[in-house]
Amino acid sequence: MTFKKELTIFDIDGVLFNSKNLVLESVFKTIEDFEREFTNKMLKLPDRDKILSGVGLSNEKFIDNLDFGLYGEEKDYFRSKLIYNEIKLMEKGKGELFIGIKDLLDELYRNKIKMAIGSGCRREYLISFIETFNLESYFEISICSDDVINGSKKDIIQTILEHQEVLASESLYIGDTYTDYLGALDAGVDFVGVLWGYGKKEDFSEDVKLVSSPVELRTYIYKLIDNDYF
Repeated sequence: MTFKKELTIFDIDGVLFNSKNLVLESVFKTIEDFEREFTNKMLKLPDRDKILSGVGLSNEKFIDNLDFGLYGEEKDYFRSKLIYNEIKLMEKGKGELFIGIKDLLDELYRNKIKMAIGSGCRREYLISFIETFNLESYFEISICSDDVINGSKKDIIQTILEHQEVLASESLYIGDTYTDYLGALDAGVDFVGVLWGYGKKEDFSEDVKLVSSPVELRTYIYKLIDNDYF
């Protein structure tokens, strides 16, 4: 196969992984842990939409988005506990790959399409995700917010391109939020948005390519490949 696109980069949450219940339970559990540790401070319980609106942001910005007003030791404690609770819940089976994703990855891997992960999550979460679902062999490289200075999606994508020695014009980023789109745009890579994650169709302008199922995503990826597949 000769590729128009040499590398396909996936986000995790909302693209590969249905993490909604895991995110919600992790936040609620972390609030309980925090209030036991800091007995003089009660945190206002955010609603479901408020919590999920921060998915896709870096861990730091996710916590800021909860509007708890945490700083210093309090914020460090909440951050570390949140990551711990996310990983423990994932290990216990909370969260799952979206239906059709494993089949998509299997087929792309069999056809020697180079894949990578570029996510705003922390390194511990990334490793836990890959190991939990036995995805070690599928991806050439996996980069997260811990691997770049400011944790931005642009820098995450560009770091992947540098490591893989691939041009931005030869790469595709698959995300689910407007933040993902802006990161891909800033990095100069093409973007396709999935509609089964955290983003909504109305978040994007009409010229942004969107897909509604892994099957449709598969078709779009193959249309970017120079071969006689169809």
